[in-house]
Amino acid sequence: YEAFLLVIAYWIGPWLGVVLVERWLRTRTPDDQPARRLGDRAFTNWPGITALLVGVAVSVPLFSNQEKYVGWVPKHWASFGDITCLVGFALSAALYALLRRAPRTG
Repeated sequence: YEAFLLVIAYWIGPWLGVVLVERWLRTRTPDDQPARRLGDRAFTNWPGITALLVGVAVSVPLFSNQEKYVGWVPKHWASFGDITCLVGFALSAALYALLRRAPRTG
């Protein structure tokens, strides 16, 4: 059961990083901008999707510590344990903050 919960946390950590940074950035944007995006069916949040996928793709192979798969970091430093959720959260939050603030062209 514990392994199941850890696997669920592998995507929840990066997802939560993106969501919390978006909430933080949204409080700093004008009120009309989010309202316009809600009605726009063509709007996609590619920085959010990218940050989520990169967070999962980097944190799981490097930091996961499961019965069937042990990542590179726990294999060499067992004292770290399974910190995939924390690394995914931090990486996705930082990457999303950078990508979201970058000027979009086109």
